[in-house]
Amino acid sequence: MKIKLINLGFKLGFIFSLSTLAPSAEAEITAYEGFDYQLNEPLTGLNGGTGWSSAWTTNSGADGQIVAGLSYSDEAGNQLVVNGGAFKTNPSRSYYQSIRDSNTSFGDADTSVWLSFIVQQATTTTGTNYAVATVGTGYGFGSDAMIAGIGGATAYPFINSFYASGGGVSDTSLILLPGESALIVLRFDFVASGNDILNLWYNPSLQDLPGEPLLTHSSKNYAPLISGLTLAHGNNKDFVYDEIRIGTDFSSVTPFHEAPIFINGFEAVAE
Repeated sequence: MKIKLINLGFKLGFIFSLSTLAPSAEAEITAYEGFDYQLNEPLTGLNGGTGWSSAWTTNSGADGQIVAGLSYSDEAGNQLVVNGGAFKTNPSRSYYQSIRDSNTSFGDADTSVWLSFIVQQATTTTGTNYAVATVGTGYGFGSDAMIAGIGGATAYPFINSFYASGGGVSDTSLILLPGESALIVLRFDFVASGNDILNLWYNPSLQDLPGEPLLTHSSKNYAPLISGLTLAHGNNKDFVYDEIRIGTDFSSVTPFHEAPIFINGFEAVAE
């Protein structure tokens, strides 16, 4: 990659080469949704992105709409690649699911699939409060699936069984205030016997391989072959989701632009 060093005062610069870490050769993004649609469009019926086999739908009633997009930068200033708008849930609905099927199936024993998304906390957090995601579709109360995202009166990261009223794991020290957003990265580990394992990273570094997950939970055994994505959210809240990626490893679901580099007062700009 070529980098131009620019003096911000009088824009005099020169060119040199800068090496960067390349993503894993095995990394593959299997589905992506950046919500690159017209603002205020209803989500139901929209069919953009890549890797999907169906348009967006819901399990009941009218869905939310497209709003301005979200962004995420890690502590080092690296910025997640983002495109288009975002999806805001319908606050007039108690609880519902936004659903989309994918071209790729998951769930084979001894395999893993990664899922990432940005989520913005609702403007009000009173009452039942959650914005979560999982792979697969067609779920209801007590289904063999797990959900992960943010929830609780103070909106902290958590993992639980699908629509369970108790149990699960959470970190209540990480509070997401109304209007604030976070990057959630999930890894689903499908095991040969027993319950599958769901791991959660919260606002991770984008340039480093992930360390130990913030949360790990194992309470459900997914079906052998599942596909698609379910976003579950409630109750009567205006959450915002953006930059949904399903892939084969961490780097495939967290593409990023490196933080600006300054050398002797010059800013390095990629060409």
